[in-house]
Amino acid sequence: MAKEKKKHTPPPLIPRTIKIRHFCPDPSWLDYCGDLKRKQSNAIRFAVQRFREGFNTKEVREKVAYLINYNVDELNNEYIDPKRFQSVPTDSYFIHSAVIKAEGDYKSAEERGQKTITFKQKAFDRYNKSEITKEQLKKERNFPIYSVGESNQKGNRKYNFLSYNTIEFKPNRNDHFTFHLSPSRNQVKYLKTIYYLARNEKAPITIMLDEEYIYLAFDIDRADTPIRKEVEKNKVLGIDLNPNSFGFVIKNETEIFKAEKLDFMDLRLYTRKGFASDSDEKKYLNNKKTHEVIQAAYYIADIAEENHCQAIAIENLDNMIARTSNRHFNRSVNNDFKKKLFKLTLQKVCSERGIRYIEILAAYTSFFGHVKYNQILGDPCSAAACVADAGILELTRADGEKRIAWFNQLKIDKSLYIGNTYLARWNATDLNFTSIKELYESIKKLFSLSKGNMYESYHISYPEVSTSWFKSRRSSVRQIGYI
Repeated sequence: MAKEKKKHTPPPLIPRTIKIRHFCPDPSWLDYCGDLKRKQSNAIRFAVQRFREGFNTKEVREKVAYLINYNVDELNNEYIDPKRFQSVPTDSYFIHSAVIKAEGDYKSAEERGQKTITFKQKAFDRYNKSEITKEQLKKERNFPIYSVGESNQKGNRKYNFLSYNTIEFKPNRNDHFTFHLSPSRNQVKYLKTIYYLARNEKAPITIMLDEEYIYLAFDIDRADTPIRKEVEKNKVLGIDLNPNSFGFVIKNETEIFKAEKLDFMDLRLYTRKGFASDSDEKKYLNNKKTHEVIQAAYYIADIAEENHCQAIAIENLDNMIARTSNRHFNRSVNNDFKKKLFKLTLQKVCSERGIRYIEILAAYTSFFGHVKYNQILGDPCSAAACVADAGILELTRADGEKRIAWFNQLKIDKSLYIGNTYLARWNATDLNFTSIKELYESIKKLFSLSKGNMYESYHISYPEVSTSWFKSRRSSVRQIGYI
């Protein structure tokens, strides 16, 4: 029986949520908001319980509809006390949003292994300690008004973005509320991105709203906005990360403009041997590397902005966990890497500056990057060039077109063999050029026959053009240029 091939799914879109204080001059807003929050929260809690019972999304939506119209759960033939659920919202959009949120909460709890779902546990704890009254508990248990974004409905139903800091909420035909936002300096940049996406691209903006705050959620990798006027189309900065160094390359479809590496070897924790993990020396080294990784994210974003890059592409390393017999290697990958810190900082900076942020699958980037760019680049810049190519493929993907793993999109043929110093060591007839994966497997097979090390074959160094200290000598990070 043939072994079923594991499907490669492209990384998901990257969400970003910002919280901003607002002011509504309408005196009726507080009462209206409290009532709508209570109604939708009832629907959310009811829907979560139905998901726990095994019903699908369509059935849960039907059960909520029966609840509204008849005060009865008809699918279970169960009478519901009308005093308990008489305040479920009647607007179909708020019901739909409640079911979507309930499904997300249920799946999230299921992934964490939670058998029971307790809403607002901290509020219950405060009530049990007599810190709040029962009426305050009821208010705190309510969720903000949840409105899921829909791109097929002009971007955002119920909301109208009048300006980047003024939003109109239209829950129905008769009630309209205008909110004046009070963003921080950094949040202004986010809001300009959101305003452009909502007004021009009709992009879905998921919104949560309560008496004092508004929460806006959007996809960072769509944040390619007119905030930046000088952008060269399909010019991408690709980044390859490993525990020892961060390499990046700027290129378009035909030309490489810059290749550089930031070497973190002097800040690796194992360089201070003989000190306990909780010693002052190790704490200082860890804090220093944290600072330098944050600075590296800002530096790379600055380079992308100066070179008018349309996007920054990076590998998705969220599930990268090392469980080998080598304790040093495991610690390097799992604890000393700081890949999540770098990614989150880079996401934030890209969104603020209107640089599109793209995540691609990490599989085969080091291999194919070396195959394609071994004549001019070494590791990790050759892999970074491959990541940039994958980012260009994502930029050229048509709106609505299905996202496909880059190594299944990129076509290769035997012409790659001509003049390639890495492939020339084998006969072309022994290599499979059908796809990147097949080429990798054929070379891996040849290495196993010769008992060679395939990993070391494409992780090589390359002559440096320039070397200096990143920021200053005190940083302990070397800045190495190749092109």
